[in-house]
Amino acid sequence: MLERWKRFLLDLVTNGRHETYDVEAIRKVTLLFTGTTIGIVFLLVQGTISYFNSIVSLCLIDYTLAFILLLILVYVRRSRNYPFGLYAVLFFFTLLCWYLLSSGGAYETGYVWYYTYPLIACFGLGARKGAIATAILTLPTLVLFSLDNPPGIIGSYPVNFKIRFVGSFLLVSALAYLAEYVREDTQLRLEGKNDELQRVISDLKLTKGKLRQAGEDLEKRVEERTRQLSDANRKLMEEMQERAQVEEALRVSEEKYRVIAENTADVISFQDMNLRYTYLSPSIIRLRGFTVEEAMEQTLDQVMTPESFQFCMGIFGEETALESAGTADPHRIRILELEQYKKDGSTMWIEVSICFVRDRDGNPVGVLSVSRDVTERRRAEEEKRRLEEQLREAQRLEAVGTLAGGIAHEFNNLLMGIQGQASLMLLSLDDGHPHHRRLKQIEQQVASGADLTKQLLGFAREGRYEVRPADMNEIIERTSAMFSRTRRDITILKRLEEGLWTVRVDRGQMEHLLMNLFVNAGQAMREGGTLTLKTENSHADGGQDPPFAVDAGKYVKLSIGDTGMGMDERTRKRIFDPFFTTKDMGRGAGLGLATVYGIVRGHRGMIDVKSEPGQGTTFDIYLPALEMETAAAGTAATRKREGKGKILLVDDEPMLLEVNRQQLEALGYHVYTAVSGQEALAVYAENQEEIALVILDMVMPGLSGGETFDRLRAINPAIRVLLSSGYSIEGQAQQILDRGCDGFLQKPFDFERLSREMGRMFSRREQH
Repeated sequence: MLERWKRFLLDLVTNGRHETYDVEAIRKVTLLFTGTTIGIVFLLVQGTISYFNSIVSLCLIDYTLAFILLLILVYVRRSRNYPFGLYAVLFFFTLLCWYLLSSGGAYETGYVWYYTYPLIACFGLGARKGAIATAILTLPTLVLFSLDNPPGIIGSYPVNFKIRFVGSFLLVSALAYLAEYVREDTQLRLEGKNDELQRVISDLKLTKGKLRQAGEDLEKRVEERTRQLSDANRKLMEEMQERAQVEEALRVSEEKYRVIAENTADVISFQDMNLRYTYLSPSIIRLRGFTVEEAMEQTLDQVMTPESFQFCMGIFGEETALESAGTADPHRIRILELEQYKKDGSTMWIEVSICFVRDRDGNPVGVLSVSRDVTERRRAEEEKRRLEEQLREAQRLEAVGTLAGGIAHEFNNLLMGIQGQASLMLLSLDDGHPHHRRLKQIEQQVASGADLTKQLLGFAREGRYEVRPADMNEIIERTSAMFSRTRRDITILKRLEEGLWTVRVDRGQMEHLLMNLFVNAGQAMREGGTLTLKTENSHADGGQDPPFAVDAGKYVKLSIGDTGMGMDERTRKRIFDPFFTTKDMGRGAGLGLATVYGIVRGHRGMIDVKSEPGQGTTFDIYLPALEMETAAAGTAATRKREGKGKILLVDDEPMLLEVNRQQLEALGYHVYTAVSGQEALAVYAENQEEIALVILDMVMPGLSGGETFDRLRAINPAIRVLLSSGYSIEGQAQQILDRGCDGFLQKPFDFERLSREMGRMFSRREQH
């Protein structure tokens, strides 16, 4: 508001052209108009007072002088001849002062106006001219005071008054002169500072290329700058504002880049052409563990592994050669993957994007790089590569396994034929016959061949090895004894519960599972330690015991604990992941514990692991316990059981069909035969009221065993079917059993096993 009022007054007194005046001119113009206006007002007021006091002469003089001053202001405003206005006003004011002193003025107080004269003269004309004007006013006054008979009322002034008046007037004059002199000196100093500032501005403009020549016309330009001080000041203010804006924009920009550089996860760095660091962002602490100061002191061969250093220097050599040739894109960016050292001595892989930093001429003066941690990505890529290799190996093994499975199946059929013929011959011979022992030896060789085919079937993944009732205490005893011979520096403590419930497991897979856990514990105890093996019977109520979701029932709990290094929570959560390993590269593929997990889940059990760093590791395994069957059930001796009833025997091998028919008839059964699934359906449809049991081969051309079973169930949902195959129970056979098939008979089987299985099937039938 004050600035607007000031601008209005300046426009009023300068006719709207105050912007072309310098500061001194504006001050004098303002003083002229302000002082004159105040004088006019006072003259009018004093003239009015004189009029009412009947001092008509003084009233006329006041009004006349006020009118003259007003005319001077109007003239000066139009002509803009402000020096004339100052001299004219001061001239009339001088006459007024002489008149008032000689006449006494109103109530003989006219001398008071004398005191304002030196102030107006010095402030309006300057210290020197103001002093001269004051002297011109003062000298006649002193002369009049010294006369014996001065005119007017001067003679009536007492001597003491004259002395005090002259003294006080001279004091006011001196103060006015000194004040103006100090102001002018200050103004000159300011102008000197302005000149110095102007020279600084001139130098700045020279550095920016705005001024190219400063030679012969330097004096002329200085004079021009002096005359145009007001314009220069205005331009200076504009340039200072512009510079402030540029500096603020630069500060904001630098702040943005600083925030980005200091908060990004990537490391931003600058290096000179000697590859020495000149800048590193604070994220180097998160990336490599070094402080900025520590990392700045390192050379590249200290930052990188030797291989990465050689590779990096080779790339730098290529880039500098391209720069020398001048054929490369100046905006190109190279992306490298380098192995660098961390502060703890370990290494990490980083991806570095690098480019040259150039000067205004396009010449490289340094290297800008942005680095990020790609260790996990490389690890994932390596893991993916291993998975792909593992997949290719699995596909190869699958092809070999398919072939092995087919061979094992056919070999089992051959063994079945041999076993069947031997069993039939043994039925017709007593124990003392010379051929009885040889036939028993044939059966033993058939059993050995059957064991080989079981291994082939396991390799072929046509199902796991055959599961049978087993005592886990006995398996642990055997496996731990084998392991103890390889690690005599490990003490094995066994706490095996007596009367441990029987479990139904594949003995070979259980031994493989235990050996994997023993070896894993041994690797955690490189300097030796204690391996604790514990078994116990356990009950689960559906989730509370053991501590994970399992069906309610009886379980056999195995605990394998070591006193090794243990593991943290992150490792513990991933310990069963395929290909996850904490070993050094090349010392393991990370499949051991994944295999353990798969075996446990394959036996419908659960596994849990407890571990803390430095506290060792304990694996708890829960396997479903059998309700009635014991471990010895599978090895008990059996005898021939006579039976009766009609059976449908289905097999696509004519020889096996004939041998098995004869064995069944020897047991007392009446046998219908079929060589295919289609024939079996036809025979059963015709004789379903008589047929009590169907013995069904699983693998047949055309209609498979599974499809034949489903169609037989469609004819008679209560039909009893015993599945027979050269493959093991797991896999496709288990799927058929899960759909309601009543039993499984693994080929090759001897006469005793056939007799036992038939007795079991018909005893179940009688129970129902």
